[in-house]
Amino acid sequence: LGWGRSDKPALTYDGELYLQLLQDFLEDVVREPAVVVGSGLSSAYAVQLGADRPQAVRALGLVCPLGLEQHAEEPDLKDAVLHRMMRLPVLGTAALNLYTSRSNIRQHLKSEMYAAPERIDANLVEHHYRASHEPGSHASLAAYLAGYLNHDVSSLLPRLSRPLWIAWGRRSQSPPVEDGDRWLKHQPEAALEVFDDLGSVPQAEDAPTLCRALTEFLDGLPAAPSLPSAALPSGT
Repeated sequence: LGWGRSDKPALTYDGELYLQLLQDFLEDVVREPAVVVGSGLSSAYAVQLGADRPQAVRALGLVCPLGLEQHAEEPDLKDAVLHRMMRLPVLGTAALNLYTSRSNIRQHLKSEMYAAPERIDANLVEHHYRASHEPGSHASLAAYLAGYLNHDVSSLLPRLSRPLWIAWGRRSQSPPVEDGDRWLKHQPEAALEVFDDLGSVPQAEDAPTLCRALTEFLDGLPAAPSLPSAALPSGT
């Protein structure tokens, strides 16, 4: 919720909301052990689900994950003030419109997301621009910028029991590929795969390559167990 073309209800967007949405989706819709793949900040939510609801998760895939150091701190009073200011009708709207201008979007994609600038064309910039200017889209963006979506999973990783695959673009700037060692320190059995010519969104830059690598990892997993009936909604 709150992003792209999804609904954008007037809610307080934070990590707990997205964790509950993901858990409800797994239990009410998927209803069998699932492979959960997260990118960036959503990787932290995937780890939380894998640790808390292992019976609903077959394996985890994390793409340039956040949740250990960068974007791990919970919001403080300063962040709360920033969040309130960004929600103001005039000042906040103007600031977020500037942040999501076409020129800023292009610069952000070029400097932090994509490894190859030639992949950033006018259509891609326009796609992100339109998505960030949908009615109601500023609420989730303000929450992200103020740190309300941050989630620290450093204490959860050691007790994660599901197979873990981590993908990273070697040319990723945020987070840098060196952070992969920090994840392996907490999960030494995890598989880390680095893609030489990609940045922090390899799923967008070269989806076929990423999907092939993830498929190879999944093909080596044991058969998925059945989801215990206690994890299913009543009446199923």
